[in-house]
Order: sequence, then structure tokens, then C-alpha cells
Amino acid sequence: MNLLMAGERECAKRYHLDFMRACWIEQDPFLAGRHTIEICKTLDSAIKEYRAGGSPCIILTCPPRHGKSEIISRMFVPRFLGLFPEKEVLAITHTAGLSNELSRFARDNVMKSEVYQEIFPNSKLSKESSSVEQWTLSNGLGKAQWAGIGKGISGKGYSLGVIDDYCPSQEEALSQLFRDKSWEWFGSSFINRRAPHSITIILATRWHEDDLIGRILNHTNPAHADYDPKFPKFTLLKFPAKNEDGSWLWPERFSPEMYESNITVAGRYAASALYFCEPIARGGNLFLIEKIQVLDKCPDNVVYCRAWDLASTEDERNKNDPDYTVGALVAVEKTRNQSGVVIEKIYVKDIKRIRGQAPERDRTIKFTADIDGQGVAIGLEGVGGYLDTYNNIKEFFKGKRKVVLLETDKDKIVRAQPVEPIIESGNMFLERGEWNRAFIEEMGSFPNGRHDDQVDAVVYGYMMGHKAKDYSSLAMMTAKGKNDELD
Repeated sequence: MNLLMAGERECAKRYHLDFMRACWIEQDPFLAGRHTIEICKTLDSAIKEYRAGGSPCIILTCPPRHGKSEIISRMFVPRFLGLFPEKEVLAITHTAGLSNELSRFARDNVMKSEVYQEIFPNSKLSKESSSVEQWTLSNGLGKAQWAGIGKGISGKGYSLGVIDDYCPSQEEALSQLFRDKSWEWFGSSFINRRAPHSITIILATRWHEDDLIGRILNHTNPAHADYDPKFPKFTLLKFPAKNEDGSWLWPERFSPEMYESNITVAGRYAASALYFCEPIARGGNLFLIEKIQVLDKCPDNVVYCRAWDLASTEDERNKNDPDYTVGALVAVEKTRNQSGVVIEKIYVKDIKRIRGQAPERDRTIKFTADIDGQGVAIGLEGVGGYLDTYNNIKEFFKGKRKVVLLETDKDKIVRAQPVEPIIESGNMFLERGEWNRAFIEEMGSFPNGRHDDQVDAVVYGYMMGHKAKDYSSLAMMTAKGKNDELD
């Protein structure tokens, strides 16, 4: 029994939008936004150009959860093999885990479906070669190969090449080393694997202006110093969350309140990248200190921890303006807004800071812990010469107090980045005290100020609270007004 009419089968072969609609298996109804329609039309044009002997290259950016992976990785890969069952596909993502997830969906939910076999009866999967990393068609020619970026593509080529999100996070994008390695990989290990005629598609969130897409655009821009007339020409499809007339991009799926809430929570840097598809360069000062709020008293029904940024080395003591050892008493509270989005609030109840040698510093840490009480975990750096301090404090409080080793392997700015949108949303609160002014001044000059010890201590405190396993002791209010534990 046929599931599609003859006309429907023919439309599904010719038009990607009709193919997606025919193969849709999700419980939610198929909703095509303006961007969905334009992307599908561009893909149809790319097929025509490919048939005529061309090699179209496409860059696609749009907000998260707007279906770019659904359209390309999950649906266009199977359709391409249906149209060209003798060709090879190479699909790359930032991790093998994501690659496997996309591969399984395309293979099991699309290629193996009855509807797909009606549309493309000559494109059947081989029973002998159908692993999640590579599935081959029964003709022994067509295949789809899936891998994480930089992994497992030696000796492979493509007629359709897809890079689906090459950067796993904003933190990675801030790394010059990561951006350089991505660019080197693209030139040496991916783009040169094209067949004489091919389709190349890159879909990603642009976290940084100097990312892979940014460098590609520079090499194809005649007005830029990096312009290379021999570089492959890419068509850019960019769909920001707001249309030119001020309306939202996909109102069929997302309400205005959901868009506005997500953008607010993200903060200006992340929102520009995620929702407006245009990363902005970070200025000299990271935090909008005017958004920090001062309370007469921070709440007591939240779980506090005391994180210490240590200073006691010879170089630090001998500076004209030596660094401080700083301990910040911090709590992280999670709630949900009316749209169900998780909101984090940071409470800074107290900051202790001293200049002193190791013995005095360690006595202060112990004395402060006694004041804070047994329920307050202690976080300490353990890098370099501070490992002895961590071990000594941990041994001193053994069986009495939780002592946590702080992660210090990231750049200061990268570590602090998750705090920026929380401050910008007006969700950092200080308990009124004499320390407020010095703290706010240091926050305002970060990362270019003379000192960053207080910033580091608060960021460490946020890291501890954000990852804490005792969230169940907090009142987590969902949009329905019920208590809910958040992971």
C-alpha cells in the first residue's frame, strides 16, 4: 500500500520542503517558517546547479532550535543520496557524539522509512555496511560518512559535504588556538576533499567574528585584505531572530515572550551571536556594573559557598601594588520564568580580602570558615604552589567541612564569561557592606584593571554554586508554581 500519491512522490523528489513534510515523524506538527522555506529553495537551487556541473557552497546561520540541523543533516543528506545514490556524503560536527546522533536519525528515521523507500526505491541501505559512522547503499557506491571535527576522515571525499556546528561553545570560540586549528583543519582536511562537482554546506552559530565563517567571508570579500579570488565562493543565508520589519522570525513556533526571554537571559554578547547571527567584538570591560543590585540583606534560604582566590607568592608580595587573597561568600539560585527558561541569580553575601604571607592567609581561611558555619563549602585553587594550601586546608577540615578543588585551567575571561549575562540581566545581588565599592570598581575595570582577585573569587563561587549537587534544598519554582529540582 502506497503512503503517498504519485504527485506527492514527485514533489518530494523535486522540492526539499515537500520531502521534509513527507518524511516528518515528529509528534509536533511540521511548521515551516519563512527561513525554512528560503533555505529549502536554496537547497533546490543547489541541486540544479550541481546537476549542471557546478559546485555551490552555502553558509547558513539562524537562531538555536530553528531547525537548521533538521533541514540539512537529518533530511538533506538522505535526500541527496536518494537523488544521487552513487555519490558520497561527508558530514562533520564538533563532536563524535553529535555526529552519531544526527547519523542515527538520518539513517533510521529517514532512510529506512517506508515513505523514503517510496520516494527513492533505488536508494536502499546495505545490510553489510550500516554503522553509525558510515552507512553504505546496497549498490556499493553511495555512502554517508559521519565524524567529529578533525576525526576519522583520512582518505574520505565528498560530493555533498556538511559541517554542522564546528564550535561546541562560546568558550572554545574565545580561544585563538581553537580558531586557528579550525581554520587549518578546514583548509587542509575538509574543503580539499571535494569531488570535481560538489555541494558544500556550513551551518553554525557564529560565536566570534574571527571564526571559521568569518575567515571564509573575509577570503571571499573583495574589500578585505584576506580576499582571494581563487577561494570558493559561498552564498550566505543569515536569518536573525527579528525580521527587518521588527517581527519575529518564526512566530509559528516561538512566542514573542519566548524570544524576548531567551535573548535577555543570554546577555548582549551571546544574544548577538545566537539570535542575531552577528558576533560582536568584546570591549575593554566585560561587565555592565550598573546592573548590579545591592540589597540590605541577601536571602538565607539559598546554599552559600566560600571560594578563595589565593595570593602569596614572592612575586605577588613584592609588587608595588600586590594582589590580595580574596574569599567570596556566594550563592547561586535557579528559578524558571513564565516561559520555562531557567534563570540564575548570584548572591554575594560577603567578601574577605587580605595581603599576607601563607601562614596568615591560611589562618584567615580557617577563621572565616568558622564564622561561615559548617554548611558552607570551601573552594580553593590547587594550581602550582597553592596545591599544598589546598591539601593542608582539606586535611584540617577532614570530616568537618567540604573542601573543593577549583578549576583553574581556563583563561580568566573565559572563566568569567558565564557570569556576564547574569549581571546584564540584573541578577547579581550584593549584600550591603563596606566592601561593595571596591568590588564594583574592580568588576567595572575587568579584565584590564590593576586587580582581578575579587572577580576571580566570585566567579569561582559561581562555578561552585552552578555545579552544586544540593540544589534540592532550594525552592525551585517552575512556571506552574510547583517545586522542581534542576540538574
